[in-house]
Amino acid sequence: MSLNELTNEEILFLYFSNKLILDKYDTVFEIGGIEDVIDILDAGRITIYHKYTENALDELAEHAHYLAVKQMHLKFEPIALMIQETDPSLFSRVEQDFLNSELN
Repeated sequence: MSLNELTNEEILFLYFSNKLILDKYDTVFEIGGIEDVIDILDAGRITIYHKYTENALDELAEHAHYLAVKQMHLKFEPIALMIQETDPSLFSRVEQDFLNSELN
């Protein structure tokens, strides 16, 4: 299989995308469940929370997707930090573009 070379910008995009997923997992482990806040027009907000059992959290910690996300983060992070060190303006621009995305 032949893959095209990734640019630093593309590497950072993958890093931030993966980090977002890892951060969501970390939040689930931190609060012990899933929480979502829904804005209801001008009426306010509703917070929905589903608590996970310890067993469910243990299973999630061993799930293939979570383990892959963790592994990818461990591989991407040193590269992203190297890019940040050598080209801080690119790092900041991609980070801001990513954080300002409608999909986040």
